[in-house]
Amino acid sequence: MRQHLVAVQAAARISAACVTGAGLGSSELCFVPGPIAGGDYEFAIGTAGSCTLVVQTLALALLHVRTPSTIRIRGGAHNEMARPAQFL
Repeated sequence: MRQHLVAVQAAARISAACVTGAGLGSSELCFVPGPIAGGDYEFAIGTAGSCTLVVQTLALALLHVRTPSTIRIRGGAHNEMARPAQFL
């Protein structure tokens, strides 16, 4: 689904990863991360897909860098299939 793809793309962006197979409907993914970098990041899911899924993907990794980070995510936050931010 779209939010899963954005989670992979977001993780790749913060870690300068080499990624192959990242696409909607893909059945195979190769993800080789580089060093994690803090910074100002913005991601748009483009659907009502879960924003919290993307936050869960990035938060722990970004806690391991000394550089402050800001993450802006646009997508779904309060729907039946997406846990709300208060859940975190």
